[in-house]
Amino acid sequence: MRMRVAVFVLLLGGAFPARAELPKCSCSDFDKLQQELDNATTLRDRHKAKAEELERRHAGGESWDKLGGEYAAWETDVEKGAGAGIQATAEGNGSASISYVPKGVALISSGAITGWSSPVTSDGYTKDVYDAAKAHAIEASYKAKGVDLCEFSNPEAVRKSADDSSFCKGVSDITMAHEESHRATCRKMGFIAFYLRDAAQLARDEVTAYDGQIAALQDALGKALKGAEVEFEDVTNITYSGQMALFQYKFAVEKTRGAIPDNDGKSWSLNLKGVHRTTPTNFRVAGSTCTMNAFTRSVDMAVAASGKEAKITFTSFGPTPKITISCKGGRGMGSAGTDPSGESVDMPLKLSSTVTSDLSKSKVATMMKGMMTVTGKQETSLRIICPAK
Repeated sequence: MRMRVAVFVLLLGGAFPARAELPKCSCSDFDKLQQELDNATTLRDRHKAKAEELERRHAGGESWDKLGGEYAAWETDVEKGAGAGIQATAEGNGSASISYVPKGVALISSGAITGWSSPVTSDGYTKDVYDAAKAHAIEASYKAKGVDLCEFSNPEAVRKSADDSSFCKGVSDITMAHEESHRATCRKMGFIAFYLRDAAQLARDEVTAYDGQIAALQDALGKALKGAEVEFEDVTNITYSGQMALFQYKFAVEKTRGAIPDNDGKSWSLNLKGVHRTTPTNFRVAGSTCTMNAFTRSVDMAVAASGKEAKITFTSFGPTPKITISCKGGRGMGSAGTDPSGESVDMPLKLSSTVTSDLSKSKVATMMKGMMTVTGKQETSLRIICPAK
């Protein structure tokens, strides 16, 4: 009986040259760790969907032999299969694709392991089916000789491939743990039952392995941010225009930092207090040119990070000082527009990201609708400042 396992590992025989130790994962690897997590989540979800599809099709009458062949092809199809569109994070040497190949596979292929089935007659037809007692007896005989049929057939090749596909040691270890999850399944089921699994069981085992990989990568992300800070900066150029008036300002939140709290790699939050600077750049009222004093005040912001996204919310501003507007032909008091309290900006959570927002679609524009037209742009920057080594 052929093995229903998609094997696409480059297993290298013989001695391996000594290789340099991979560096530890660090804060500077944050973006790559995020991509690794995204890859693992995508692959987990695809295998889960594939398992459900295969189970539905088998229930509809399709054979496991047919479905197994399709699954093996799907696993290795780089354009439309399981790994389509996955972004590599490290440059490999051609042996980056790895898969769990147990030691017992070679013994079955050579004909050394046989006799795990018994004839069963049903509806007048007799066929050989898996016999758990016979299979366990075979496995026990090998165990008595010190042979673990579920052990990696070539552990050094698997480790080398894990290293070649990784940019830091933590990721290589997590990749190895994924393959070790399959080994644990083999030992729990027994090698022969593991070898004879149907395609849906193969896909479900991948889901389990990716669940563990995802949890480990989230933990690595949390550790990577230990001791790091987040730095925020915002520059807004906004125009309020109406029938008789034109007000243009430059608002700026100066660079401000806050320590990222210890976290689980899934989510974290912190509050920032910064300096908000208001600078009028062009004032016209009823055809007259006007001037207004610039001023600064405090601003409170909330940063909420979750997964690959961060939301920055302007929660409150300090008191606005007295504002004087002077126009040709007269003097009067005025206001510096509407404070964007409650406004938020959604940003990618990366080592460095910048988002430009169209203020004509902002909360302020909605609030001023019918009174003045709001245009302009807001450029927001968020950076992760790694601790000094």
